[in-house]
Amino acid sequence: PLQRNGGELRQRYSDQPWETFAATGDIYQLFCERGLKLLSAKGILAFITSNSWLKAMYGQKMRDFLSTMHTPRLLLEVGKDVFDSAIVDTSILLVQEGSDSATQRECPAVDVDSLPDKRFPPAKSQFGSLYFGGKRPWVSLSPIERSIMDKMMEVGTPLKEWDISIYRGVLTGYNDAFIVPSEVRDRLIAEDPASADILKPILRGRDIRPYRAQWAGLWLVDAHNGFGMTPAVDITAFPAVKRHLDLHWAAIKKRQDKGTTPYNLRNCAYHEEFEREKLCWMHMSPVARFSFVEAGVYCNQKAFMIVGDDLKYLCAVLNSTTVTRLVANTAVTTGMGLTQWDKFVVEMVPVPQPSQTRRDQLVRLVDILLSQPPSLERTKAVDRIESIVYDLYRLDDSERQLMATIHQRR
Repeated sequence: PLQRNGGELRQRYSDQPWETFAATGDIYQLFCERGLKLLSAKGILAFITSNSWLKAMYGQKMRDFLSTMHTPRLLLEVGKDVFDSAIVDTSILLVQEGSDSATQRECPAVDVDSLPDKRFPPAKSQFGSLYFGGKRPWVSLSPIERSIMDKMMEVGTPLKEWDISIYRGVLTGYNDAFIVPSEVRDRLIAEDPASADILKPILRGRDIRPYRAQWAGLWLVDAHNGFGMTPAVDITAFPAVKRHLDLHWAAIKKRQDKGTTPYNLRNCAYHEEFEREKLCWMHMSPVARFSFVEAGVYCNQKAFMIVGDDLKYLCAVLNSTTVTRLVANTAVTTGMGLTQWDKFVVEMVPVPQPSQTRRDQLVRLVDILLSQPPSLERTKAVDRIESIVYDLYRLDDSERQLMATIHQRR
């Protein structure tokens, strides 16, 4: 049998002229393509598969093949509950052989998991539309979710148009050498107090949680390569750190991400931005994870950071269920269905410009979440943020109820 995402699929089919082949893809893509090529003119193919191809990067070729050369007629995303033996979320696609007019770019679609009763088959009134074509993932939205998305786009200003900048975290090229636990940091400082100058607290992607990060006691050896008027770190001025890095010499000397010497990190034009307050967010996560992070704390390449104005207000809105649902419906996913919160996705999130009263309310609630351990008051603060965000996006009662139901599942 062929392994999903495995070398055998690559070896057996990479040299054949498949329209849908992707080295990290799945064999059902090839079955779908073969089925369509076997159909007579305007014939219909019905296929039950995993739904990963709708959003995953490897599914782009299949989406292109279906939308440019053929015509999707119906899509049902049915989750795991309809078929007892299914261990992945599944979809049922009806696609017609051959392409219709270029103006035909939508078909009836429904995501059963998003329905309140999850009844199968769903009633016709519960179907929305699938908009296909282009490079974006395919998403089937119910009428109510389409209404919510339209309101968000109408009310909000894309994040990239706010007075902020977005950057990627630090890429060391060899974390075992350049990221150390607290006990190693303490030893290096005991050997040479000057070591403290280039040892900075750092967050990994997994440390980032909604509102507040959970720092794991890790430190970056910030042997930067210079920036602005600041020269590169001369590692000989930090003998204890140099001895530590020398233990990893074989690995650090051959890495691609080194600076002028193997002891230095690669060039980073925005290095000084880590010394500011920031929002850090986790790259791959099923839900929004934006942490408000104090100045002087760094993050690694598994996270992004936002610096600029209104960070606590943005922290509240971006962590909301409403934004999570928007990104889940529009972002690319990994092969296992995990949402990828890429920069180009997050910078397009529409964020409402609030009144000063609303802004102040959300900032106060975020301060509660930053200052207290898990408690009933924190839970109430999160719920209050959700309600205010509904107001900002002008959701009606039915739309608020849907978002509240999704929020309770998180």
